[in-house]
Amino acid sequence: MKANDMVANNYFGHVSPDLGTPDQMIRNAGITFIGGGEVIAEAANYSMAQMNLMNSPEHYQIIMGSANNEVGVAVVPVNNYVIVVEEFIDA
Repeated sequence: MKANDMVANNYFGHVSPDLGTPDQMIRNAGITFIGGGEVIAEAANYSMAQMNLMNSPEHYQIIMGSANNEVGVAVVPVNNYVIVVEEFIDA
């Protein structure tokens, strides 16, 4: 939902003009959770290697966070690039 929203509304960020913050989006989907985090990335020429998410301390902490026990992942190709959204929660 978030990846498609970024494409439809032509933005790249954690706060959606339609869906709100990641927490709001997840709660509005009817999901109950304690905490979590969102990781977003994009890369030209569909190169997932360009994203190198684990080199970012913030992304690393969210991805490897021991409290997060559920994850949703979306990979959306757009023209000559790809958008990746990962939603992590402690359910």
